[in-house]
Amino acid sequence: MITPLRALGWLFCLALTLMGMLRPLWQSHVGLFLYPDHRWAFGIIAHTETATELLGRWVSPVSYGLASLLWLGLYREQAPHR
Repeated sequence: MITPLRALGWLFCLALTLMGMLRPLWQSHVGLFLYPDHRWAFGIIAHTETATELLGRWVSPVSYGLASLLWLGLYREQAPHR
């Protein structure tokens, strides 16, 4: 049975995967950003003019890695116990 929490986890896994795929196409708006007022933002961000991107080329591998770990955690809960 799919619980709302598990569905949210799958959605987050999809968002991380899309983030990794969009990074080469939309480099100035995908990543981990630090704004001058010390706010952090991770994801696909619309307004990044004043922000500094911190991960650089590592955004895609980090996103894919986090998505994989989340997928393994979600899949493990679904697997039948022996």
